Amino acid sequence: MKIKQTREIWQEAVFLQEKKIDHDMVRVLSGDVKGTPAQWRRIKQFQKQLKEDFYLEVMYVLTHVLIKNGRRARFLFEKIVQHKESISVKMERNVGVEVATLDYLHNVARVLERPQIIEREKILGFARLVI
Repeated sequence: MKIKQTREIWQEAVFLQEKKIDHDMVRVLSGDVKGTPAQWRRIKQFQKQLKEDFYLEVMYVLTHVLIKNGRRARFLFEKIVQHKESISVKMERNVGVEVATLDYLHNVARVLERPQIIEREKILGFARLVI
């Protein structure tokens, strides 16, 4: 493995440990679930604290890819939410932010060539091994 790849894996593992946003918060933010007042307070708190980096964490939760530009991450998340709303209307059900993320990044934006779905617990286990 190249040194650059090793450094990137290390950075990602550290990022994963330090991140503040969790999957439940992303589901609230995307409109998948209504969210409690406490969840919305936490979201607003982290938006204020993290500023542009807030959406880096949101997109990481969804994709496990580190996007290094906060504006780009916010743009992608907003497009994913719009896409979710659009396909949910067509499907006559909430397709969820996860499905919309995969569909948008693979079929619309074409930034994922060969996406793979990996259970969250497996990724967390891998992160623990790296750190």
